[in-house]
Amino acid sequence: MARTVALFLSLLLVFASCRGADGWSEEVDRMVGSAIRQHEGHSANEKERPLAVFDFDNTMIDGDISHSLLMYQADRVWYGFDPADPASRVFPEETAALFASLKKVSKGRQRELIKARIRYKVLQRYYGLWKDTGKEGGLAYLVQVLKGMTPDEVHRLTRESMDHAMGQSRCLREYGPHGLKGEPVSVQEGIGLRSPIRAMIKRLKDAGFDVWVASASPRTVVQEAARAYGIPADKVIGNRSQEKAGRITGDLLTPVTYRKGKVEAIKKFAGRRPVLAFGDAWTDWEMLKWAEHGVLIERGKTDLDEAARKAGILIQPRFPGEPQWRPCENR
Repeated sequence: MARTVALFLSLLLVFASCRGADGWSEEVDRMVGSAIRQHEGHSANEKERPLAVFDFDNTMIDGDISHSLLMYQADRVWYGFDPADPASRVFPEETAALFASLKKVSKGRQRELIKARIRYKVLQRYYGLWKDTGKEGGLAYLVQVLKGMTPDEVHRLTRESMDHAMGQSRCLREYGPHGLKGEPVSVQEGIGLRSPIRAMIKRLKDAGFDVWVASASPRTVVQEAARAYGIPADKVIGNRSQEKAGRITGDLLTPVTYRKGKVEAIKKFAGRRPVLAFGDAWTDWEMLKWAEHGVLIERGKTDLDEAARKAGILIQPRFPGEPQWRPCENR
């Protein structure tokens, strides 16, 4: 028994020794410290300060703000256009018809069935665009659902949807077609703020780094969400829409902040190569490789992890205490 306890304690000590400050691995912690020392004595000119860039979804937060917002909008029918009008060119006719029928039913099981079908169709459209038109089609959709809103209205929507998502359990929710054609779709439900990310941002700011966010989600959404980490709106890069009379038109502007587009956007808006870049997915690959030092937040994607190791990108294991993403319990 004593030998078993001693072995257990030694394993705990080994595990602890692999952790650096604030939940970061010792390897990442050491690399960041080296980068800070290397760039000491930075210029007083903000545009010449060492740059650190963070992806947002599944990097700064545990979860996806766009998934949460899509569901929140659909549940509350919160749009800047009439979703029942096919002329809006956001939703297909079948989805628009569901929104139209929802107006005619005020309560009861029939209304809940219609809402369940709307949720499914909203998600099916998103994933269908990613599959059929390439990733940019899905990203354009996330901007289009904000059509007709002012940036301030989007910020309010984001605050409410984010508060709602942080009150949910983090799990994988399956949405079925409820009698419609199509296969079920599974999405992340709930989000969590990451204290290790908050600590890293503070560490870098204290060391004189200029900290930015580069996301594939809509910029107006991430601007509001990133306030939780003290990132000002003018240091947020994301997908943008043209505006007319102060309202979002839904027309996607370039560069589209996805893969190579993230690098283009960082060059355009931040104006220099990052010293440090943090991301979690293939969508961040070019940004991670371009930076002097890239850090991949591990999400169990074996092919991506292997590619990162070969490219010299450090891998940050899942932060301590975070729940694993498992199927949600039935509601």
